[in-house]
This record gives sequence, C-alpha cells and structure tokens, in this order.
Amino acid sequence: MKIGVNVKEGKKLNLTSWKGEDDPSHGSFVAGVTSETPPQLFIWNGSSPYWRSGHWDKTKFIGVPNITNIFYDLQQDNVQGTSYYYLKNYNNSIFEYVFISSEGSLKATYWFNGWITYWEVPAPTNPCDIYGICGPFGVCNPFSSPMCRCLKGFKPRSDEEWNRGNWTRGCLRKMELNCQKSASAAASTTVEKDMFWQMRHIKLPDSADHLLIDNAKGCQSWCLENCSCLAFSYVNAIGCMAWSKDLLDTQQLSMGGEDLFIRLVDASA
Repeated sequence: MKIGVNVKEGKKLNLTSWKGEDDPSHGSFVAGVTSETPPQLFIWNGSSPYWRSGHWDKTKFIGVPNITNIFYDLQQDNVQGTSYYYLKNYNNSIFEYVFISSEGSLKATYWFNGWITYWEVPAPTNPCDIYGICGPFGVCNPFSSPMCRCLKGFKPRSDEEWNRGNWTRGCLRKMELNCQKSASAAASTTVEKDMFWQMRHIKLPDSADHLLIDNAKGCQSWCLENCSCLAFSYVNAIGCMAWSKDLLDTQQLSMGGEDLFIRLVDASA
C-alpha cells in the first residue's frame, strides 16, 4: 500500500474512507501526504484538515513519536517531485488490508483466522489532535486544564470566547516586535533586537519553510535577521525550519517532539 503525491505529473494517491462499516460509498475522510519538505501525513474531513502527523524526520513523524517506522516508511524525491508513504508488509502476510475508517482512523490489518489490526493511527487520540483546535498562536496540552493556552507573548483574541472554551480564533501578539519598530524608526534611533523563547517537546506548527542552512546557529541568525520569521526550529534529521505564517496546530507532547523557538520582544514578557 502506498499513498502520496507526484507534483510534476499532478497526481495524488489518497485513501478515502467508507461512509460506514457496511456502506462502501465514499465517506468524509481522506488520508494523503503533502508535497512540502519535509512531508506530512494528513487526514482531511471533506476539504478541511482534521489531523496531521507532524513533519517527517526520516525515521518518524514528529507529532506521533510513539509510532515507529517498523511498519512504514516515507520516501521523498525532490528532483522527481514525489512523496510516497509506504506501509510495509507485516509478517509476510499474503492477505493485508489498509483502510481509513468512517471515523477517520488509519488502520492496517492482516488475516489470521480473522482480520487483526497491527498498526493504527487513531485520529484523534485526544482533543489536541484535532487540527488547529487552539487557533493561531495557541498551543494545546491534553494534560492541562484548560487544554489551550496562548504562546508566550500572546493573548486571547477574544477573552469572552476563550473563557467559554471556544479557542478557534486563537491569540494575538501583546507587543509589537522590535524589528517592526526598527522598520519605522528614524535612522538615528537605536532599537533592540528581538529574542527567542524556547519550548521543548513540541509537535511543531504546520506550514513551515525548509531552509538550506546546516546548523542551529545559522538557523537562528537567519530568523533574527528576517522580521517575517516568527519562529524557528533546527531538527538534526531535517535541518532548519522557519515559520512566517500564523503558528497553527502546535501541541505540547509528553515525550518526543522538538524544540521550537518563538520570536518575542522580551523573553521575560
């Protein structure tokens, strides 16, 4: 089984759910792989993102560190413009079946006196797995109450909605960045540089830009010198990743994940 995308040929190999266990007509959920670098595994509900794996670090997806590559692999060829996600044959099974359930879970089964599930991406395993549940510049922690909070240096866009548990509009920055002040300041005015706040064990936000910078210091310097850069992460198996769009679908993990550095006016703010 493979799902993926061929950018040059404009082809996609997606997996579509049944409408129900006994109804093989097309359901709401579709599983596929993005063409970005690094790629991600997505499940869509209709045309809306429902769940994503996090970025592929060549051995695992950052957002699901407990699921190893024993059962699967992902191969990307930037020259050919392809990204394909393969599920490996389990136990040399002749009869194997991969599907996305009518509830949106990706499953792999094999036949041994009945169908046995040996691999599963249950989507979601907790409310934080629902795509973008805390909105832009929010971070979700399933072990906290409430589970959504704003990133450091940000505040709820609407206190009323936030207090009601409606977090989808997310957060906005409390203070203008120093680099934004610098752009409008007089030539004789000295403006301090921005700082970065480090977050650990993070499922990195969606919509990252992959930069050809081969060390963490260079990645940080690039981000600091580009005011459009809102955050960065240096992942050894991937390289430099930077964000210039809203930080969306960020999750605090109990294990695994990566370090994310958020651009702030003052790291103590």
